Amino acid sequence: MKTIAVVLDAHAAGYAGRDPAHLSRCTWWVTTIGPDTLVSEITPEILDDALAALMARGALRYTKGKGLVPTGKPLSGASINRHLASLGTLFKFAKKQRLLPRSWVSPLKSIDKEPESEGRFDCYSADEIERLIKAARVGRWTKLPALITMAFQTGLRRGALQGLRWRDIDLKSGTASVGRTKNGRPIVATLTARVIEELNSLPGHRDADEFVFGDRDFRKAWSTAIEVAGLRPLPFHCLRHSCASHLAGRGASSVMLAEVLGHRSLRMVSRYAHLNVEARARFVDEAFAA
Repeated sequence: MKTIAVVLDAHAAGYAGRDPAHLSRCTWWVTTIGPDTLVSEITPEILDDALAALMARGALRYTKGKGLVPTGKPLSGASINRHLASLGTLFKFAKKQRLLPRSWVSPLKSIDKEPESEGRFDCYSADEIERLIKAARVGRWTKLPALITMAFQTGLRRGALQGLRWRDIDLKSGTASVGRTKNGRPIVATLTARVIEELNSLPGHRDADEFVFGDRDFRKAWSTAIEVAGLRPLPFHCLRHSCASHLAGRGASSVMLAEVLGHRSLRMVSRYAHLNVEARARFVDEAFAA
């Protein structure tokens, strides 16, 4: 039998996941449970004690020069569940490597997940995004209008957009291929005529290996465009919510939203359900108005 520290070392050596905090969460479990604890001897009671310590610690925040420091605020249900998920991944690795008996039952089966909030749901309307694009055109980074347009009309995450190379873009068929998204699932995004027009207007060469937008830190350009447009400040990720809200408000089903956004489950798009209901109600009213 192997200790949890040994299992983590082996797991970390070959980890190729997209979650940058996964290994640090696993390290927290190893430190809290005890590095010399055998994986097969971890019980629900041990996990209960560890979770109590996690909740007592509360949320952390990165501060320059100090690293992670307590905020004095409680940890969210989503954060606790992510810690549980990371430990579950570690257990699965141990079982796959046959480091656990066949009869072993995961102690996580006795641990209830925490309820999660729907999360922040701030977004811009289509009219506000038009104002934002116009404001971005007077900025120094000339690619920002195209980036904003593509983010809004495809729903792709910032990381996926900045990872796109010209070989991933097919302007003739109107598609953009993302080989691996945040959840590990590839996606082919549909490019509207407006997005294609914006991409065609981008300066520079279009070599296959060249990044379309690159890894530029455009936070200052983004903030300046928001200020010029006279909008309330929101993070760039709000464009993904704006895309979903716009589509749901025009009758897109939860299945379609999940496909567009690249979600594996419908739970993640449930927050837009009320917009879809309103769109269907308008459709029914208009259909029977005569």
